[in-house]
Amino acid sequence: FIDLLRVDVPVQRRPLHAAKTALQSQEIKDRLKEEVDNALRIGIFGSPHVIIDGEAFFGAARDTTVGRRRPIGRAALGVLSLVSIKLWLPPALPAENDHGPDSSWDNMRTVLRSRAMWLFALMFFGYDFVIWGMSSWVPSYLHDERGIALSSASLLLIPATVVAAVTTVIGGRISDRLAGNSRVVVVPSMLACIVMLVSIPFVSNTALFVVLVTLGSASASFAFMPCFALPLRSLPSSVVGAASSMIIFGGMVAGIVAPLVFGFIVDHLSWSAAFVSLALGPVVAIVAVMAAPQIGERRVGKECLRLCR
Repeated sequence: FIDLLRVDVPVQRRPLHAAKTALQSQEIKDRLKEEVDNALRIGIFGSPHVIIDGEAFFGAARDTTVGRRRPIGRAALGVLSLVSIKLWLPPALPAENDHGPDSSWDNMRTVLRSRAMWLFALMFFGYDFVIWGMSSWVPSYLHDERGIALSSASLLLIPATVVAAVTTVIGGRISDRLAGNSRVVVVPSMLACIVMLVSIPFVSNTALFVVLVTLGSASASFAFMPCFALPLRSLPSSVVGAASSMIIFGGMVAGIVAPLVFGFIVDHLSWSAAFVSLALGPVVAIVAVMAAPQIGERRVGKECLRLCR
């Protein structure tokens, strides 16, 4: 039904007035009659009524039936994950007496007072700003600007997801070898990401566009684990959970902000400007990592223990 309202009306008019104008046009009336005739022809007689693979699903009580095959597959993956955890996850390490805070609230207050932890959260915000912006809007861009079906557009993002997962692991391995010196990983990877983001909107070839999106996601994902490397290596075990949640909070904020900013820029400027705006994420990550501590594990641990007492 939304397709029926996609007519050329002045932008400055109010939405309800625009909808009323559209519905009164002969083009929309003819389209509505055509859609109703098609619905009657295939046996639709009420709402909600969905046809999937030739099988009819009618009524709110049947909503859970629609798409049931996919949830069954997801449930099977969940069971497989649970079995894998039970069979192969190593036992928990013995607790260590690291003189950290005694309560979870004390843990949170400890990390909230830490300037360094806010910088690591800001680094993760920068990483997720790119990932959330692209994953939220690239399918819509491919559909609206390049005429690719949303299902096909989503499939085109699979390489970006797979490669990003690989580079996340590689970034973690490099962070281990560098003993938490995150600048060595974050700065070059985010600079490469900026280059990809600025180049994306000026590519006319769809295959090359997908390649640039994949490389942009991959370069940004190198910075995933460095956001956690130094805190996890250096903080007492009693505050690691609170510290990790604080870093993840930065990414969650990016998940709210990035799609909104991207959509606002698309509405008021252009798709090209929106893609370029994602470069804000790498810039924030670079500024944060340059200000964050890059000191050895032992010294960071001593400072944290002093803060926790």
